[in-house]
Amino acid sequence: MTGARGDPLLSDAEIRLLALCERGHTYRPADAEGQDFNALVERLRHLRDRGLLRLDEGRFMLSQTGRYLMAGPCDLDGRWN
Repeated sequence: MTGARGDPLLSDAEIRLLALCERGHTYRPADAEGQDFNALVERLRHLRDRGLLRLDEGRFMLSQTGRYLMAGPCDLDGRWN
């Protein structure tokens, strides 16, 4: 399903993520709410790739084993707020 401009509609989970981004949230593993934090980071990357939020590559912190420790702070792209 798509919106009026042909953009894919956002899920409730994506809307919750974007609401936190609007306030400049920094995501940590506790924000994953029962899912793998790496999956949450991939969801944030997907939203970024769709142009919905700003989250530069330099705003990801990785452990020595390659797992994400933190993502952010992020904010909404100026077109959406």
